Amino acid sequence: MRPFVCLLLAAPLLALCAPNRPDSHRRDDKRCDDKHDDHDDHHRKPHHPSSCSQPTQTSSTPPTSTSCVPLTSPTKAYTVMASRPGSPIDLLSIEAGGLGFHLGGGTGSYCPTSVGSSCPPGNQTVFQGSGISVMVPGGQQQYFEPGGRAGYTQAHSLYMPTGSLPGGFSYYKCPNEQYGHITTTVFGAKGLMACPDSSTGTQTYAVYANIPNAVVPSGNVQDCLSFDGLTSDYNGPIPAAWQYV
Repeated sequence: MRPFVCLLLAAPLLALCAPNRPDSHRRDDKRCDDKHDDHDDHHRKPHHPSSCSQPTQTSSTPPTSTSCVPLTSPTKAYTVMASRPGSPIDLLSIEAGGLGFHLGGGTGSYCPTSVGSSCPPGNQTVFQGSGISVMVPGGQQQYFEPGGRAGYTQAHSLYMPTGSLPGGFSYYKCPNEQYGHITTTVFGAKGLMACPDSSTGTQTYAVYANIPNAVVPSGNVQDCLSFDGLTSDYNGPIPAAWQYV
């Protein structure tokens, strides 16, 4: 009786959590030149976990007859890509490099020669739990700086800029969805945004919390593009890297 009741109560909500692929997050009414100043109109607010009524069957324990909630903690490691239809960041992966996260430019990793054949691949940026998947003793912790930038600690160090908030990513996955989601509300953020950064000589987009007073590379938060973070289960070696640099 209990599973039947849950399904009846959930029926009007399941349409919000239908299976999808990256293209299903595209909105046809957006233009390539949409910027941060149209965020409130553009940004597709992710389904709040309370709007989903059954457990995901991907990367989670099998549903039980009494469980009618979405997955809000990842049970597997995952990678993340941006969804912003009609923009240069659409479907780019979130990569680690320079102690921060960015779209484009590839992953920055390192493994000492003394580790030899035990070195993980280090060719992808993989998230695990609330942090990043590394082998280095002590790990590397992810955080958000007061200026909004998403970063991670140096190996063998716990240092974060004063006022930073450890973690900060929120994860959820609705029933039967192919992709999960990450977002953030740190410092009152309305999700995530990508800000142009040419400081390394290559055009990339630094990942920030979407806050109006963010301290961004160009100096103008209007240059930034809000995006949805879509997650995919990672099935490669764990840890994924010795350390990210």
